[in-house]
Amino acid sequence: MSTPIDEESLIGAAGTIAGALADVAHAIENVASSLSEVARSLDRLGTNNASSPMGAIELLAKEVKDGTANIDGALTAVSRSIEELAGLAESDDPAP
Repeated sequence: MSTPIDEESLIGAAGTIAGALADVAHAIENVASSLSEVARSLDRLGTNNASSPMGAIELLAKEVKDGTANIDGALTAVSRSIEELAGLAESDDPAP
């Protein structure tokens, strides 16, 4: 035979369950907040804490690309100067 459950015990059990559910909801909220912070930190990783649509590797690749374009321009200018100097040197040489 089962023993009857009195109303007071039932109310106490319901309160305990409600408290446990509130604790679970709070824990889930903390996990969600932590994951949001991790996502924000990953988004800003390597960008000196700046918010950017690009990540650190994309920014690095862009800087390398821009830098190599600048180097290309500088080397082209040096090459043209050398060609001009070589042309002047050839015109200064007496004909054999």
